[in-house]
Amino acid sequence: MNMSTKIKLISEIISILVIVFGCSTVPEITPVSSVTEEVIDSTTSEREEVNPKALSYFMDAELMVMQGNIPRGILEYQDALKHDPHSTTIRVSLARAYIKIGKFKRAEEVLLETLETAPADKETRELLAHLYYIQNQMEKSEKEYQYLIRLYPDELDYFYMIAEIALRNGEPEKAQNIYRDIYKSHPTEERALIRAAELSTRRGDYQFAFMVYQELVKLFPNSTRYWRLYSELAIQTQNLAEVIYGLEKLIELSGGEPEVLEQLAIRYYESEETSKADSLFKILYEEDYKSLAVVYFLGQAALEQEQNVLAQKYAKECMELFPDERSGYTQLALTYIYQDNPLDAISVLLKARDIFPDDFGIVYLLGRSYNMRGNYVLAKKSMLDALKINPDDRLAKHLLASIHSQLDEFEYSDSIYRDLIASDGSDGQALNNYSYTLAERGLDLEKALEIVQKALQLEPDNPAYLDTAGWIYFKMGKHQKAYDYITRSVDLEGNNAVVLEHLGDVISEMGDSERASQFYKRAFELDEENDSLKQKINE
Repeated sequence: MNMSTKIKLISEIISILVIVFGCSTVPEITPVSSVTEEVIDSTTSEREEVNPKALSYFMDAELMVMQGNIPRGILEYQDALKHDPHSTTIRVSLARAYIKIGKFKRAEEVLLETLETAPADKETRELLAHLYYIQNQMEKSEKEYQYLIRLYPDELDYFYMIAEIALRNGEPEKAQNIYRDIYKSHPTEERALIRAAELSTRRGDYQFAFMVYQELVKLFPNSTRYWRLYSELAIQTQNLAEVIYGLEKLIELSGGEPEVLEQLAIRYYESEETSKADSLFKILYEEDYKSLAVVYFLGQAALEQEQNVLAQKYAKECMELFPDERSGYTQLALTYIYQDNPLDAISVLLKARDIFPDDFGIVYLLGRSYNMRGNYVLAKKSMLDALKINPDDRLAKHLLASIHSQLDEFEYSDSIYRDLIASDGSDGQALNNYSYTLAERGLDLEKALEIVQKALQLEPDNPAYLDTAGWIYFKMGKHQKAYDYITRSVDLEGNNAVVLEHLGDVISEMGDSERASQFYKRAFELDEENDSLKQKINE
């Protein structure tokens, strides 16, 4: 070792001597040639208590350890202890050396012996706690840190270590609460709050995480990262108002990144602030930011506003830009369905089914379109395929039951309706439709009436349920009851051709054919292809 390096090492050792020898003081550093003697000779009366041989061995030990010769350093520490066996710092240094070479048991023995005479020594307990921690002896490590907390309650690092031990023990919730408590008692400890937020997000405790980020954005109001996470967590907690608030703040700070504007537009749409949503989507679209969400939502907005031509434009563009996404296909099919054009809807959906054979929505819409066309055989096949994909879908079961009825396959339709009612007694539509099919067949009318009355208990003013009850009474020959119920149905919704025809039939049976004809004519205006109505009008 050259002289300058040696001087540097010795200087570093001398700077810590005050720690080694209790209340002793350390003189100014003197030239290396007289370091050993003059450090001792120039002490005060307090310094005269220092054992010069212990100091010499300790300095040599420190040099050895610094140079990487730890085994030799350990021997020097041991020699130092022979001359000063009660020095806690020499003992701690010896334990550190043992730890460095992996002799954990020897290090533990040294530290425990030290605590027998100095149980409150901070450095000894800290090293013992750390030793247990690195050996994964978490219970012992936590016990030592808890002891240190009792002695030094203001040392926050101990609380941080207790939290880390909780994590090592597989107790993330305990850890996050400790970090939260650290921040509560020490509001300047932002790192504890950040750690609590990270942990709670990782473990899916989004409510807790969101609460933490509410505080973080107050502490760091200009942090785009925290506002972004704030918004994401608000989505997880389904707090739409906070999502919008967070995204608006993020836009204010980031200058309006397209991705953030897109997210904000989606949230506006979800909160039914459609004008704001449309405005942002149009801005993004005009700036050539044509993501799937932007194009799809513009098409959806046009569809809801019954702007079918515009909706078709966006749907076709969506199909062109994103051929591997189903959204454009289903949206285009819906535009045709809403225009009562099932043939074009079928054409689109057949192409979509080839691309997405296992997509429930596409197969379901295909069955619905076939049903609109009156092609009940293909409608049934599609609906059975849809239920293979999603066996529990109630909409598909309802439509399949209706299709079976159209095919006079009443055994199957009745079975489906009974299953729907058994699984959900509040399914008014199933109750009504089942009772209506019984009435149409003239079967078990008392039972049919009982079933529809349950539907009416759920929705007393439902026009369809009122008509069904009236039609059952008609089948029973109770014409006044039938008249009362169906008239009420017409009063609530007077543009249903079937109900108007029913009322005409009831009035006709009551002997007023002229008035009955008026209702047949109203029904025919709504359903001009109904041959039965033509015949009744002519009669």
